[in-house]
Amino acid sequence: MRLRFTLLLLLLVTGCVRQKPVVEEVSLWDQQIQALEQGLIDYIVIDEPVTGEQVRSLSAHAGQLKRLELYAANDVSTEDLKWLPECPELTRLRLEFPVSDDLMAMIGQSESLKMLNLPNGTFSDEGMQALSGLENLELLRFGSPNVTDASLTVIAGLPSLKFLHLIDAPVTDEGLQALHETQDLESFYLDGTNVTDDGLRALLKALPGLHLHRDQLHLPEDPKGADHAAPDEKAD
Repeated sequence: MRLRFTLLLLLLVTGCVRQKPVVEEVSLWDQQIQALEQGLIDYIVIDEPVTGEQVRSLSAHAGQLKRLELYAANDVSTEDLKWLPECPELTRLRLEFPVSDDLMAMIGQSESLKMLNLPNGTFSDEGMQALSGLENLELLRFGSPNVTDASLTVIAGLPSLKFLHLIDAPVTDEGLQALHETQDLESFYLDGTNVTDDGLRALLKALPGLHLHRDQLHLPEDPKGADHAAPDEKAD
């Protein structure tokens, strides 16, 4: 017994006892940056917090990015994203942090965009006006308490728009009238707006094929309402 104890002590002292290797965790950001540098992916989709410095570093990959989704950020500024117009192939952009008028001006220069999702915006009608040149934009989802009916006029002028979702945007029935001529609009979701049933009925009359939701509900006379039966109510 004494011999075994002595041998074990010698092994410990001389460092001969194998230790488990320390495995450093690689963040999702580092994984995606590495894959981007190797040409394995053409996107950055991050749900962990990122910094302004990290966002600025993406400028080195502006020519590769086709999709950018940032769900959390620490003090990211317009300056950190000034390279956005240098992304000739960027088609999908989602920014979950507050987006100002200044940042909207940068986004509005990203002419290749097809899908834009800004649920926590602080921008005004001025910022929305900056998007008027996005002729390829097919889907627009945004929230901002600072826009008015004037923004719906800008939206109605987007030639490729098919899907629109407004979140806590204080638009009214009067603003909805601008959408009456958007014959290519297929889907319109509203959450937390100031529109009334009468305003929505008028819109459905102008666009009878529109898929329309307000606060996740259909109007009783909505012809698309039956398309959303619960799964157990649908025929096999």
